[in-house]
Amino acid sequence: MFFDSVRRRANNNIRITMATLPLFMIIFITTYQNSTTYNSAIVGFFWDMMISAGVAVLVTSFINHVMPVKAKPVMPTVVFQEVTGIDRLKLLILVGGGLAFIMINEVTSAVFCLVPLVTSAMQPSHDQMKSHSREKMLTQIGGCSLAVLMSLFYSGTEVNIFSYFIISSLLIFLMIFWTHHSAVEDRAIHADALMGFLIPYQLYIAQYGNNFGLNSISLRAVELFIALAVIYMIGHWLDALSNPKQEEEALE
Repeated sequence: MFFDSVRRRANNNIRITMATLPLFMIIFITTYQNSTTYNSAIVGFFWDMMISAGVAVLVTSFINHVMPVKAKPVMPTVVFQEVTGIDRLKLLILVGGGLAFIMINEVTSAVFCLVPLVTSAMQPSHDQMKSHSREKMLTQIGGCSLAVLMSLFYSGTEVNIFSYFIISSLLIFLMIFWTHHSAVEDRAIHADALMGFLIPYQLYIAQYGNNFGLNSISLRAVELFIALAVIYMIGHWLDALSNPKQEEEALE
């Protein structure tokens, strides 16, 4: 009922973006509460998220005072997108089915895979659903690959907090600098690739010291590939069903 209610109200591009976080939070709580391993850790996770949000506010406020942004941000254009019963049913089947699979098999490590599943399922057309999954493969799995290279570059020296801080700051500054000077139409995919790299980078590299975190990063990449490949195949199948003539011409 919650999934359907959120999808029914997400009738423009801004609301679709805003709907991702509340959907994921419900998925996150449900999955971890069902897990015998992580059931007792939910309260700790929420405290960590609150502390992280507070630290992020302080850091961004400090940076904004040191290096204030003079240019006014460009406000996004609101594009109305009609929500049909098929759209609502597609979200329920894809996201609900993915959540049920993870809970039944207790594959808690793959819960993050439902984020691209949610965003893909909310695309206005099946062709855009396929394009979205292709882009996510490039940015998210490419980000994991870059995290593996950085883990090998560190060679376990990230146990030293000072060296980890210096190298990480230089690396992230360089990546943001490159993204800022890229073409305007490419900045969105570059920003997504940056997040695809930073998430496994901060979750796994510094945590495991000389173990490099390669197992966790590789598992994340494999789980993402499987989820995104399933999304792409479903999108292709739905696109073929909705446009049978176009599919016949393509085969010919």
